[in-house]
Amino acid sequence: MRHRKKNGMSRLTWAWIGLAAVAGGILLTVQIFGTRLSQPETTIITLDGEPETYARALPGQDGINPPEVTAAPATVAQAVLSRADEVTQLPQIQRAAASPSPASPPARNIETPEDAVALEGDSATVIRLADLPDSSTARTVQIAKPVTAAPKGTAPPNPDPALSIAGANGSFPAIAADGRTSARYYRRTFEDPEQRPRISLIVAGLGLSTGLTSQAINDLPPEVTLAFAPYAKDLPQWSRQARSAGHELMLEIPMEATGVPIDALGPAALLTSRSADENRQRLDWTLSRFQGYFAVTNYLGGSFTTDRNAIGPVFTALSQAGLAIIGDNEADVSTLSASGLPRAQTDFLFSALGTTAEIDFQIIEAKAQETGSALVKIYATPQSLAQISLWAKTLQEQGIVLAPASTMLQ
Repeated sequence: MRHRKKNGMSRLTWAWIGLAAVAGGILLTVQIFGTRLSQPETTIITLDGEPETYARALPGQDGINPPEVTAAPATVAQAVLSRADEVTQLPQIQRAAASPSPASPPARNIETPEDAVALEGDSATVIRLADLPDSSTARTVQIAKPVTAAPKGTAPPNPDPALSIAGANGSFPAIAADGRTSARYYRRTFEDPEQRPRISLIVAGLGLSTGLTSQAINDLPPEVTLAFAPYAKDLPQWSRQARSAGHELMLEIPMEATGVPIDALGPAALLTSRSADENRQRLDWTLSRFQGYFAVTNYLGGSFTTDRNAIGPVFTALSQAGLAIIGDNEADVSTLSASGLPRAQTDFLFSALGTTAEIDFQIIEAKAQETGSALVKIYATPQSLAQISLWAKTLQEQGIVLAPASTMLQ
């Protein structure tokens, strides 16, 4: 009897010990992950010993404003570049501890990308809710005769190794030995025998929010072109999902903008104060983020794209990579033309969308009806994605079709 009682108490003791260990592990996990989720993720690229910090939004933080720089310790990705005479490319990103970097104060009272765009004199029409007509003043648009035939198109192909070249940061685009380019190969095909008015829509700022990115990939028509931010995590995975859903892809390049703090643009931003080699290092890092995109687009950049000495080498590098560019701000026209880049310019840039107000897309429809096409870029928010999804379903009834942005290239 004593022997059995002793063994029973031993098993009970071990059971309580095991239960306490499991409970302690759960509490520790919650504490660790709670702390991580409460802090912004930071990307740091150290160039010549000078750390540059970019605090990016965590999944679920869906604003498009440049995030504020934080000096708090955080989980980061860091790439370190030694002296220029030792290496010429950014190395692979590796996990490391954050190094705080003070933010440069804005030269103007610039709080959002929209403020910067307005200050720069953007060549696209910037649409805000205050600009939109109400129902009592909206003009009447002549609607084309409805047709039922849907345009034909196929998803862009999977990445082809022949269209890339190995670099220190991974593979980045290159012209294939047989002359093929990413600008043509990675387009979504499009065919509309009816030759109806077309609207091409680029949804930008994707990858930083898991919810928004999934919503854009899965809820928007496949004819909508998706543009990803270079600082987003898991870009190869996101690009595969987007391509499988039928979308053609673009990559955003952050560039210097008037009044916007340098740190807010991120460590890979292209700046007029940097040499051509320094900007090329950052451009190569950006272009290596994922494979299979046909074009790049600017993120801000009014100051950079109008500086011939700064933008010229970038246009040349993009042309040599076989890419196209679709911009929404002014650029040095002669330099762009000389580069031979396939290119297009947006007609409308949607920004600072309201959280509750409905968007009136009539101005875009009118442009397409009057000229045959309209090219639009809009930053992703929960409201904008929901409204685009509903609006797109009404276009075919009006004799208008959605077309991939690549169809607008010159």
